[in-house]
Amino acid sequence: ADFEMANEAIRKNRPGLIDAIVSSGVFEIVSECEKKGIITTDVKNKLTSSTTNYTDEKRADMLIDNISKSLLRKQMHMDNFLCILYKKGNVDARVVAERVASDYGVDYLPEYRK
Repeated sequence: ADFEMANEAIRKNRPGLIDAIVSSGVFEIVSECEKKGIITTDVKNKLTSSTTNYTDEKRADMLIDNISKSLLRKQMHMDNFLCILYKKGNVDARVVAERVASDYGVDYLPEYRK
């Protein structure tokens, strides 16, 4: 899977990704993405700041933008993000993670094995 496929999968599934991130807990997903190096601490702080008055949907949308940008540096960020969403999310988030992975050209990620 390549950069263009990854970004197309994100574009195609963006509304579902936003819903999945929000329903799974934006702050937890953002924190996990920072721990895995997908986003920087500065980005995490911006996304989780209580002074911005961003809605959870806006925070999720901004996280997705940052993940898309990070794919230019490291393709593995897509896999790591989908694994975070799958592990930390609810059933709906898992479905979205699997759909994005499939659209991205990945049949499974190691953490998806049941």
